[in-house]
Amino acid sequence: MTGPTAALRRAAPHLFGPPLPPAASLWAAHRRRALSAGPCVVLPLVLFLPLDRPDLGTAAALGGFTAIYGHALPYRRRAVVSAGVALVLVAAVALGGLAGPHPFVLAVVLGVLAATTTAATAIWQIGPPGPLMAVLVGGSASTLGADAGAVGQHVATAAGGGAFA
Repeated sequence: MTGPTAALRRAAPHLFGPPLPPAASLWAAHRRRALSAGPCVVLPLVLFLPLDRPDLGTAAALGGFTAIYGHALPYRRRAVVSAGVALVLVAAVALGGLAGPHPFVLAVVLGVLAATTTAATAIWQIGPPGPLMAVLVGGSASTLGADAGAVGQHVATAAGGGAFA
């Protein structure tokens, strides 16, 4: 093969990285994480829909993301990591909810959240997904509502979701 096609094939691994592993091997490596995180995120959403409070279900699901951390850790260390992650995600819900109506403040809050959680996950050697979820949760919570009562309810249900996880 010669020409542009051959050059593209030679350059592709350098540009895009190695090919993804097959789906079966991904499932074999991460099924425990998927099977525990799935219900921790889906059940709160389903439980709050009949109450006509999808915002509370979303907040609880954001706290439920705690379940994706620490699967490779021994049980005692995982319990400590899970509790710490739940606290951080609940704080991210509070900060995101309060900063939501103010885009500049939200950007600063998410930047500080990214920096502090990056340092914390490096110091305490908390594995993947590291600081990603704190920033994602804070940004997502910014759309749930910003009055004090709503933020308080969202924080409480996020704490419940984190405890469930």
